[in-house]
Amino acid sequence: MKPIKKVLIANRGEISVRVAKTCKKMGIHCISLYTDIESNYPHVYEADQAVCLGSGSLQETYLNIKKIVSLAKDFNVDAVHPGYGFLSENSRFSQALEEVGIKLIGPNSFAMEAMGDKKRSKEVLESADIPLIPGYHGDEQSLKVLKEEALKIGFPILIKATAGGGGKGMRIVHSEAEFESHLESAKREAKNAFSNDKVLIEKFIENPRHIEVQVLSDQHKNHFHLFERECSIQRRYQKIIEETPSVALDNSLREKICQTAVRIASHINYEGAGTVEFILDDNKNFYFLEMNTRLQVEHPITEMITGLDLVELQIRVAQGDNLKEELQKISNKGHAIEARIYAENPDQSFLPTIGRIFKVGESLESGVRLDTGYLDGNEVGIDFDPMCAKLIVHDENRSCAIEKMKRALMSYPFLGLKTNREYLLRILKHPSFLSGMTYTHFVETHKESLSPKDLTDELSAKAIAAYLFSNQVKAGESLWSELASFRLNSKKPSQLRKYRVNQETVEFKVTLFKEKSLTLELNSKEFHFSLEGKNEMSSNGKVHQFWSLDDDVIVDGNDFKVMPFRGERVALEGGQSKLLSPMPGKILKVLVKENDLVEPGQALVVMEAMKMEHTISSFSKAKVEKVLCKEGELISGDVELVRLKEQ
Repeated sequence: MKPIKKVLIANRGEISVRVAKTCKKMGIHCISLYTDIESNYPHVYEADQAVCLGSGSLQETYLNIKKIVSLAKDFNVDAVHPGYGFLSENSRFSQALEEVGIKLIGPNSFAMEAMGDKKRSKEVLESADIPLIPGYHGDEQSLKVLKEEALKIGFPILIKATAGGGGKGMRIVHSEAEFESHLESAKREAKNAFSNDKVLIEKFIENPRHIEVQVLSDQHKNHFHLFERECSIQRRYQKIIEETPSVALDNSLREKICQTAVRIASHINYEGAGTVEFILDDNKNFYFLEMNTRLQVEHPITEMITGLDLVELQIRVAQGDNLKEELQKISNKGHAIEARIYAENPDQSFLPTIGRIFKVGESLESGVRLDTGYLDGNEVGIDFDPMCAKLIVHDENRSCAIEKMKRALMSYPFLGLKTNREYLLRILKHPSFLSGMTYTHFVETHKESLSPKDLTDELSAKAIAAYLFSNQVKAGESLWSELASFRLNSKKPSQLRKYRVNQETVEFKVTLFKEKSLTLELNSKEFHFSLEGKNEMSSNGKVHQFWSLDDDVIVDGNDFKVMPFRGERVALEGGQSKLLSPMPGKILKVLVKENDLVEPGQALVVMEAMKMEHTISSFSKAKVEKVLCKEGELISGDVELVRLKEQ
């Protein structure tokens, strides 16, 4: 087969950037795709050329087989790299390219069809003596038959959509009583996601580990494994931390599970890079789960321990190279971990977030790699997957790799956007993770201990110091002059300052201030900080990395909302008082009207600030003289909201 000289990348974001870098390294001309809202994203500039798909839904853009095949023809490309997701496992896309003489950098359509459906993949592998989870994957889908099969298997069981992935159409059923409702829910979700409501039923494995094996096969019937990856840390059945090698496998079990993956690749005469996924139980028994006939999101950790470029190998397989000599001697070295940085709030059920990235960050440490599809200033919206980046580290052993990942996560703040970065740090510090007890239910099992820490005086002091140092950099000496005025006029009660840190009001004094030094007193305890650099301060000999943007503050990887707290009540003559907004925000509810009589502590106005609700209440028994705000109004700090006349 002739060498590949021109490639169309049928994907977007970080995987498009990733593929383009390898193409350029190999001297291959590459063309990327983008939509109207992505014109300033890095995957547009990384390629040699970029083509706009216009606007519209995914079906009209990245999933539009007809349009993408037409573009591939127009640009006379030799091959198309599908990345992962989108059309990467779509056999119709592969066939459409074959019909016009263009190579898909991936397996043939037979392998895609054989492994792309969970039900069919089990049928194909039954004859190959591959260990399968006990279950039912027949065509009969009636409630009666499915319930009978579930009873034969024994609860707990797992209902799984036969098409698709990502946890959609998947339900754990613990008893017969809940079977019917869970089945209906799984089928409904599968129908909406994949236009296919067929399900299979499997025995649910208690305390399972998710182990997958990277395989690579050329066109000369050579099949290899590139060792395993452990992907047990998941939320909503989607991986968030992956590592290799797995601490659960000894050398004997590793060889057995990896060779089983090679047998599967050989059985279906696979071609290209693929991943065979297994479930490992408490007794070290492993069972085939599924095969992904594409590159995996977590492929970089395999590259880290082997020194290989998997995208380069994919391209070489596609152009017919024989890889036997170089891959039969591959070894693994050290330990690698990948953490997926998502635009989401783990403390609010992992709800996706949106926003503009002010600062991605960087690490100067060796063995650290960031794969991302975003640059400073890019917007993260609702149109695509919320994964912003993959952070990958490599070191000589697991403990060193964990420590390096902690440092790396603090170097990439993705400032301006709420991400799961702080949550990832909590996982990396968790005793069960450190001891290697990583099961697929890890996140749910340790839900409480993975919750945010209570706000201590030390955490508050670090957050406030970072905020003040950041504002000193922005405002020059003006901030320090302001602090001096509070310090010098000690007769004024305003020397005691109030800030909002997350949900709490924190009172403190500034007892020392110099150009690069600051001492705060909280609850009779002093905390001294020295500014070491633009984003570094020290305290008690320890250096803290910090970032700040408006009221968003990050210190040592921990997220804070910090803002000066202005007094809510100003007394006027004649028993009048006015209630002020303590900070900028939005009025959510106005609970009183003029001439209302209110009691002490009665809620008057509810506002949203720092992404939290804050209630303005009456300080005494009073009559409402004026209401000076309205629902939906955006306000600044120190704005009068309600005027009262004490009774």
